[in-house]
Amino acid sequence: KSENIMSVNPVKKDRHPTFPVLDLIGQMHGRYILASSEDDLYVIDQHAAKERINYELILEQLNENQNQFDLLIPIEIECSSAFMERFDEFKTILDTLHLHIEPFSLKSYIVRSIPVWLNQNDLTHFMQDVMDRFLSESKINQEVLRESVIATMACHRSIRFNQALTPFEMRHIIEELSVC
Repeated sequence: KSENIMSVNPVKKDRHPTFPVLDLIGQMHGRYILASSEDDLYVIDQHAAKERINYELILEQLNENQNQFDLLIPIEIECSSAFMERFDEFKTILDTLHLHIEPFSLKSYIVRSIPVWLNQNDLTHFMQDVMDRFLSESKINQEVLRESVIATMACHRSIRFNQALTPFEMRHIIEELSVC
C-alpha cells in the first residue's frame, strides 16, 4: 500500500519560502503527522496534505503533458438518461482533460482513452464522482468542472485515515508539501 504514497516524480522544486524546516516527530492515530520547528508543533492531516500535493502534481502534469493512452479494452460506464441528454456538453469538457468518451447505449458510455495522469484502476469510481458533480449543476462552468475533476482525482490518489506510514513516507510527505 505504501507505494501509492510516493509521487511519480521526486521533489525537485525549492521549498516555499514561508514553509518552515520541520523535524518529524511521528504519526498520531494513523491520521496525523506530527512535526516540529524550532518553536512550534505542527499537526499535519496526512490525507489533506497528500491531496494538496496530488492536486498540484496533476495540474502540473496536465499543463505540461498532453499525452494520453488508448485503453486496450474500453470501459463501459452506466449513467442516467438525464446524463445522456447532456452528454455532448460533458464530453467537450472531458476532451480538454484528454479523457475521451463515446456514447454506447441509451444509458451508458464508454471510455476509450485517458490522460497519463489518471489511474485506470480508479476510473469507474472517478467517472461516477465526476458525473454526479456534472449532473448537480444546471449550467456548467468548464473551468469549475475541470478543477473539480482534478480535485476528485487528487482525493482518489491520496492516502487514507488509519493508514500507518513509515518515517520515510512521513518525511517525504513533509518535503512534498514544502514545495506546494
